[in-house]
Amino acid sequence: ISFAVDSLKDKYKTVFFFFYMEGLSQQEIAEITNSTEKSVEGILTRSRSQMRDLLKNYYNEMKD
Repeated sequence: ISFAVDSLKDKYKTVFFFFYMEGLSQQEIAEITNSTEKSVEGILTRSRSQMRDLLKNYYNEMKD
């Protein structure tokens, strides 16, 4: 999983880390990153999508 997290753009990686590894709320992340909760929500949505695609590709390569 770390390869997928490492491949995220910095802003996605930061928000992803704060949310999933540190357990911070979207509001707390917004305050730390000086952005809105809506922005954090969008970044989380896009980072989840990117992670899903990366892990799916990795899994498919491992099967072959």
